[in-house]
Amino acid sequence: LSMEEWLHPERIFANCVVVAVSRDGQGDSILQEKAKELAENEINEIINDFINAAVRAEKAGFDGVDIKCCHRYLNSELLSAYNREGRYGGSLENRTRLLRESIQGAIESCSKDFIVSSRLNVYDGFPYPYGFGVKNDGGLDFDVTEPDWLIKELYKKIHKNINIFNKN
Repeated sequence: LSMEEWLHPERIFANCVVVAVSRDGQGDSILQEKAKELAENEINEIINDFINAAVRAEKAGFDGVDIKCCHRYLNSELLSAYNREGRYGGSLENRTRLLRESIQGAIESCSKDFIVSSRLNVYDGFPYPYGFGVKNDGGLDFDVTEPDWLIKELYKKIHKNINIFNKN
């Protein structure tokens, strides 16, 4: 698509966000429960949820989806999962796996004309090990190393529709 086609005001995008809701219908009651670390199989299911949401959005007539990796949504949270063990924590490759596999799966499962984009936060403003894009000295100074790697990986291997911004 040309830039004019991409920016056309009639384009319609669906945001792909997995939202947690209370099973008992009480709304806020889920906020009262202690947060727990998601198991790897639960994150694997979320990848499938993102992919299926993109497929449904295309079938519903949307022009594209935006898979969020900002504002402390799950993708954003995992970027700073330095202390998490397993496939979704520790190394940069592991911490970016949910985002990369969700985007790649959506692209592979939808038509070539369907747009898959991502809003990517490159700096959280939280000290290491709780923030992404910060030096590992416990301060708040920006370190471009990991965001630069991720942007290049997304750009060359997966897609070129990335909205990059700073701070949550």
